[in-house]
Amino acid sequence: SGGDVTTAAYDPIFFSHHGMIDRLWSIWQVKFGNGGTPRDLLDTVLVPFNKTFRDVLDVQQQPLLEGEDAD
Repeated sequence: SGGDVTTAAYDPIFFSHHGMIDRLWSIWQVKFGNGGTPRDLLDTVLVPFNKTFRDVLDVQQQPLLEGEDAD
């Protein structure tokens, strides 16, 4: 169910919703860039994900999570 983070992504509504968020973010980036994110913030590590701010800005970079399939 949507309340369980280990299975929420398997919910078609959750998956569609987050797919749309990624789509909107990609459109925004094409139109406006990364929104003027300060350079010193770009290399900040996002705990507990071990990804930097720069890593998650690029929706084309796949996979974001270890073990995810890029296809």
